Amino acid sequence: MRRVLVGVSIALVAVLSSAGISSATTVSYIDGKAVWVSSLDGKQKYRLAAPATDGRVWSEQAQSDNGKVVAVRREPGKMATLNSFTLFGSTGKVLQQGSLTAENGWISYAYPVSLDLTNSGIAVYGYANWTGFGLSTVYGFGTYIRTVEKPFYIEPFDLQDWQWPTLYGNRLVVTQGNEVWIESTASGNPFSNGPDIGFLSVPSGYDVNRTDVAANGKLFAIELDYNTIELYPIDRVPDTGQSSTVGSGGCVLPTQGDANHVSLSQDGKSVAWEDDRGVLVAGVPDFGGADPCHLTRAPVVIASNGGYPSIGAATIPGSGGSLVPKPSVPTTVKAAKLKTGIWITVKVGKAGPVKITGKVGKTVVARGSARAKKAGKVKVKLKAVGAFRNRPQRLKGRTLVIKVTSAGKSKTVRRVLK
Repeated sequence: MRRVLVGVSIALVAVLSSAGISSATTVSYIDGKAVWVSSLDGKQKYRLAAPATDGRVWSEQAQSDNGKVVAVRREPGKMATLNSFTLFGSTGKVLQQGSLTAENGWISYAYPVSLDLTNSGIAVYGYANWTGFGLSTVYGFGTYIRTVEKPFYIEPFDLQDWQWPTLYGNRLVVTQGNEVWIESTASGNPFSNGPDIGFLSVPSGYDVNRTDVAANGKLFAIELDYNTIELYPIDRVPDTGQSSTVGSGGCVLPTQGDANHVSLSQDGKSVAWEDDRGVLVAGVPDFGGADPCHLTRAPVVIASNGGYPSIGAATIPGSGGSLVPKPSVPTTVKAAKLKTGIWITVKVGKAGPVKITGKVGKTVVARGSARAKKAGKVKVKLKAVGAFRNRPQRLKGRTLVIKVTSAGKSKTVRRVLK
């Protein structure tokens, strides 16, 4: 395996952490003409957007560090200027819709070539346009920058000759020839006249494509020749000046076939990519010298027909703490009502059985159960059992401990019986 990055590390300083790191980590991608969000182990999945019904298909998508997702759809075989986008919030709510625009003046337009999104809803996307015919054909390559959230601007900012854009926080990371550049920490990023820090150089003879920098500033990824993805630990991400910070110690991911769309988690512990197996997620390398990389977690195929993976912090309904059931118990509970039963509404995070027990001291005096068909609200009747079924009023004045269980999680509520 080859190792091609050239860099001279400079004095070490504290690693930047300005990119909105979140403890929740998910991967978004396109599969089956729909947009999906998945946990990194593939066990929990959520369809963010259904297949389009207007003759278009979802073609590209990207996720910000704080979980917003911008997804692009277009008619197959049509020019990019006829596409549209939808911006989703981290919980799946639609925040904005519109057309992903370009500068006028070209005959043919191809974009987005690489796509990324800031936490504040600014999209950066590469383009490859052309105009003219025969020997007079003129090609244009570069990066468009525009907001896809409020305030909403139509025309993109054009950075010519800077290609394969991604983001480190609000700072643009792009390639030009065999070099990778990054913006300094100047205000107004990613809108600028061009990146001003030379990040690293790649020897001639290689096609340099997409790159990615982990939000914690400790890991760098680069795609070469459309089939090789290399990962490198970073001493630091430079703030100002012309300096390379990626040195030795990297390795090549164990990909299969064409490999692209590499994406690093905010904490620098996971990596996603697309190859002939679909969308995969793995633990990052231990950088112990093995080549190909010895990964800290084996690759998991998230979607065998998926593409365009992007790691961020989108929410999957029913994941994490939201699996804890949320019962809505009346403020006043009369003991006598337990004979016929009282209805309790429970909000659950996933389909499955919902059980309720009511105890006075150590004695179970009431039970109830139901089955939720999906995540949402379900009604469960709590009814007296055994010797308390005929005379529940004798429990008056006692504290009823109501325990609700769903999806392996439980919630307890106490009521003094009236």
